[in-house]
Amino acid sequence: MSHSILRILSFGLSAFVALPTLAQELAVPVLPAVFEVSGLKAGDHLNVRAAPSAKAADIGDLKLGTRVEVTAMDTNVGWAQIVYGEWTAWAYARFLTPIATPLMSGTDLPANMSCGGTEPFWNLNTSGGTQAEFELMGNPKIADNITYAGKSANHIMKQGIQTNHWSAFLEKRQCSDGMSDRQMGIAIELMSTQSGAGFRHLSGCCSVDLTAETTQ
Repeated sequence: MSHSILRILSFGLSAFVALPTLAQELAVPVLPAVFEVSGLKAGDHLNVRAAPSAKAADIGDLKLGTRVEVTAMDTNVGWAQIVYGEWTAWAYARFLTPIATPLMSGTDLPANMSCGGTEPFWNLNTSGGTQAEFELMGNPKIADNITYAGKSANHIMKQGIQTNHWSAFLEKRQCSDGMSDRQMGIAIELMSTQSGAGFRHLSGCCSVDLTAETTQ
């Protein structure tokens, strides 16, 4: 396979695509997704870099078996963009293996997401693609069933989910939470009709919930 294949930095690939990365080929799933550190020798660590280069600053290390969220892939030079604490960072992709990440039915969104925004602070967590908990600062937490989840009829990158108390539109693109240097892979616009809080339009970002169980 030719190494002149175009760089792929897009989100929402609809299927696994074989792409070359140095001495091996990577299977790139729908992003963002969970990957696991693999292929290291006993006692070795995977360097986390500030940029997709072995010469970039080393800002941390990942142990064998550590799971990370990958938000983009630079397949020309074999690097994966990851969420690392409060930073956006890069790790060598040949030592990252995709873990099957459950998707919300009718979408290519992760079934288990953690979303939020600032001013006012709010957070939303989805579980199993069917349950959601929403909390707006100063208001009670609301647990809901997800009553709708689906893709836009005319835009492949945009999707929506809904409960009895809010509706949200999500788009797979780089998104900053405004509180850190990390770039997440999903932007969200949420419209809340929570009793007592009135109608609120809230903007934020989402990431894969790494604490949730993933299928093997």
